[in-house]
Amino acid sequence: MTAASSAVERLGALAGIRGRAALDHVPAALVAFAAVLLLASDDGGYFPPAWGWSAVVLAWTTAIALVVGRNVALGRHDFALLGILAALMGWTALSGIWASAVKAPVLEVERTLVYLALLAGLLVTARRGGARLILAGGAVAGVLVSGFALLTRLRPDVFGLYDDPVAHGRLYQPIGYWNALGIFVAMTAVLCLGAAMRSRTPWVRIAAAAALPPVASTLFFTFSRGSMMALAIGIVAGLALDRDRLRSLAVLFALAPWVALAVGDARARGALARGGAGVHAASTQGRPLLVIILLCAAASAATMAAVGVVEQRVEFGPVVRRAYKGGLVVVGLMAIAVAIAAYGSPVHMVSRVTHALESKPPKLTANQTTRLETLSLNGRPMLWRSALDDVGDHPFLGSGAGTFEQYWNEHRPRQYFARDAHSLYLERLAEQGPVGLVLVLGLLGYPLAIAVRNRRDPAVVTAAGVLVAFAVHAGFDWDWEMPAVTGLGLVAGAAIVVAARDEHVEPFSNRARTLLVATALAVGAVAFVGGVGNEAISSSADAAARGEFVKAESDARQATSWAPWSDQGWINLAAALSGQGRHAEAAAALRTATRKDPVDWVAWRRLADETTDPERFHALQMAAKLNPKATRRSLGHKDRVRLGLTGNQ
Repeated sequence: MTAASSAVERLGALAGIRGRAALDHVPAALVAFAAVLLLASDDGGYFPPAWGWSAVVLAWTTAIALVVGRNVALGRHDFALLGILAALMGWTALSGIWASAVKAPVLEVERTLVYLALLAGLLVTARRGGARLILAGGAVAGVLVSGFALLTRLRPDVFGLYDDPVAHGRLYQPIGYWNALGIFVAMTAVLCLGAAMRSRTPWVRIAAAAALPPVASTLFFTFSRGSMMALAIGIVAGLALDRDRLRSLAVLFALAPWVALAVGDARARGALARGGAGVHAASTQGRPLLVIILLCAAASAATMAAVGVVEQRVEFGPVVRRAYKGGLVVVGLMAIAVAIAAYGSPVHMVSRVTHALESKPPKLTANQTTRLETLSLNGRPMLWRSALDDVGDHPFLGSGAGTFEQYWNEHRPRQYFARDAHSLYLERLAEQGPVGLVLVLGLLGYPLAIAVRNRRDPAVVTAAGVLVAFAVHAGFDWDWEMPAVTGLGLVAGAAIVVAARDEHVEPFSNRARTLLVATALAVGAVAFVGGVGNEAISSSADAAARGEFVKAESDARQATSWAPWSDQGWINLAAALSGQGRHAEAAAALRTATRKDPVDWVAWRRLADETTDPERFHALQMAAKLNPKATRRSLGHKDRVRLGLTGNQ
């Protein structure tokens, strides 16, 4: 036995998997770990260039696993979940037929390819009994990302990352958006708490308990109220499925003080919760807080170790159990009484909550802890109403995948930038109709239904809590557009279906394996083409921003060849040509862009800048029709009057 295989077996033993079986479960854990970590490190995988490399690597990893793997086999639940996601991708592609332009649906397909490749990679490399290591891979990646994010806040003097004018003190690195980092960390917290509650291995429970104070502190500094709510709901969902929930609650109560102490000390340090406080002030307060958090982590680990010792040496009789249950009931009734005394009757509570949801959020320049005292939805109802209007205009098929931004620009009631409806379900219904919504609900609901039937498995219970937290938060933010976040959700879903595999599943025949390898390679090839095009588009824009117009032109021409369905390469080409003074060629490129995507207001607005009347006036009319608010702001008074963009339009 080699030293490497021996080390793997020891790690497997720590996770509760004995013998050489640990070797079979490591590949899926590595896929979960690497995919989540690398996507999170690349701005959460939000930007199109990340979709190409990630989908290619994942798809070809799947192909390699199919070629070299021993006894590769998928169960009926695996095929069902893959089928739902493949159907969702197919319906997304099909929506390009009735969408006003194919660019947006193609981009949505490219992102969905990442999810399909990740799910396929997890399921193909996983073996029955490996759900715990799959979750462990996702949890370790989540803890590393959370730890890095926390260090950027506590030691900005070391990492050089503190704040920007948009974040206003809300922690967002490395994922790039505070609410996305918030739900990512919340899902990680559910994984760690689940391991502390339910793992069969003492060292795993202790390590998971130690991770909770720093992970919770990271979540606090995102000031993401929705993520905190999703965390609570995910924990409750896991407890509802847990067959030993009273013991799990006892573990939660034992560890909660250390989390509360760490977060409480974080809350008291105002320089860390306010944008513009300065690197020196943040570092001065961050250094002692880091020590407090580490001490709380050590205390949490020691508490978990003590809980394990007590469980081994003390057996609680029926009298103690009944007293414990009675105490929980009393605490619950007292909490309800306090809530009624503070906020009034349930009817009054609903009225107050409804008013609070529609209220304005605190000023961004204020201490961000004040955000935690409000329920403001920060403009989301306006986006949701627009999505519902889109549903009314396109009730059966939707307006086409990825087209909400276009609909919002044309119909928004005020100048408010948004690309997404901030609700996976409303946006999917608006863009892809009832079929798209049903497929998304199936993707999330199918593993949860399996979890209910297999709740004897502790790993399934923990994974279900993670998936519930994701599903809840996706209802009021754009989590689907962040592959790192959705990827962690898919890790949980994959763990559930792997845990539910039948004991005897027939391996693939050579013919089936060959077909699947060819499919994986084809998916990788498609992703490669999209990745090259997206990378060229991004590189061209960056070069133009630096004033390197010759390079920008070269990259833009490459983009037009590798992404012929998109107008963005032609828009970038026009910018590069205009920067070189070649305005006639720039206008020609923009005319091509408007033919490829006639509803892209940016192409029309830039065409107006490169042409003269009457073509200029027509281009301005089109831009004003597609985005009246932005076009009005970009024009002088005479042009606004000429186009009828006066008053409050």
